[in-house]
Amino acid sequence: MPVEFLTDEQAVSYGKCNEEPTRPEQGRNISVSPQVLGSVARVLRLTHTERRHLYVLAELHPPVPETEPDRQGVTLAGLQRMIDAWMPYPAHIMDLYYNTVLFNDAAATVLGMKPGITQNCLVDFFTNPMYRARARSWEQNARTVVAQFRAASLSSPDDEGFQSVAAELKAASPEFAEVWERRDIEEAGQIRKEMIYPVLGLLYFESSVMRLPARPDLSIVLHTPLEEADTAGKLEWLASPEGRRAAMYPVAG
Repeated sequence: MPVEFLTDEQAVSYGKCNEEPTRPEQGRNISVSPQVLGSVARVLRLTHTERRHLYVLAELHPPVPETEPDRQGVTLAGLQRMIDAWMPYPAHIMDLYYNTVLFNDAAATVLGMKPGITQNCLVDFFTNPMYRARARSWEQNARTVVAQFRAASLSSPDDEGFQSVAAELKAASPEFAEVWERRDIEEAGQIRKEMIYPVLGLLYFESSVMRLPARPDLSIVLHTPLEEADTAGKLEWLASPEGRRAAMYPVAG
């Protein structure tokens, strides 16, 4: 009977019967199917973190991160309050595929994020002319953002979500297609960004991407102002009533 049609208990027994008990002691490789590992994880009631580690030990691609049932107390409303508290600096939250889930007012004003539509940070980086015009550090950051997206996709190489974003961008942006073919990988971390905003001039940020342990399907992106060009002071002014009025009618650019 195929393994995928066995019950969890039968699959665990199947895995045991088809492995020599002395293999680990002999230092020999153990070949186990993902179906058997999945059944073992369910029988042992492993957490998702423990399950992913089990797959890594078996040298298999770990499953896509999930929200632990007992840790779903982290709500979108709570996350929105968290990034709103980061004001007047830009902050947003994105999913595994870089789709924007939440953002604060500064991210809407400075980064051009809009309510009511699905926006993808990677797609906008390469195809949004407004973002391209404002990002003075675009060329130096292009390789990094693509390498980070490829690294994220490697944990689930057959995931249609990652494939869809890459396919869309390869068709829309020759520049993305060129960088994508380099096959560079880089873990998400910090990127220095230099931007030009119409009523503020130059802005300098350190953009930090951090995975939320209680919601591994989401990441928070915080833009910390650097000392250059009094970026913090400019953003504080932009959040004032006078700055908000000026932002409503920015000059071209």
